[in-house]
Amino acid sequence: MTVKKYKLAQAYVIPQEYRDLFDIRTALRKGTIFKELYRERPYKKRGGEDDGR
Repeated sequence: MTVKKYKLAQAYVIPQEYRDLFDIRTALRKGTIFKELYRERPYKKRGGEDDGR
């Protein structure tokens, strides 16, 4: 079996519009420049309690 004849993966990325952006300092703290992609506290500990971040 040779791998060359099989297509292993193909990425599809929807273009992101550059609107409603964080300023550069805030973006570095939050990990994204796009406000639409940021959630304040998305993670919880097991049992449903906040992790306190």
